[in-house]
Amino acid sequence: MQDAFESAREGWGRTIILGVESQGTPMSINTWSMMRGKTVTGSFFGGIKPKSDIPLLAQRYI
Repeated sequence: MQDAFESAREGWGRTIILGVESQGTPMSINTWSMMRGKTVTGSFFGGIKPKSDIPLLAQRYI
């Protein structure tokens, strides 16, 4: 994850994290890079809303 962040372009680079290493494992990033425009975005289950999206997906499947 850290390598992905470091390879993002300064100014508008975005790193999207879809998985995790071990639960509670810290990720160290250069805060100066964030000040220069890089961003990190995380996603839990792809950004779905389980309460509303899972019944909709189940209905579409059936």
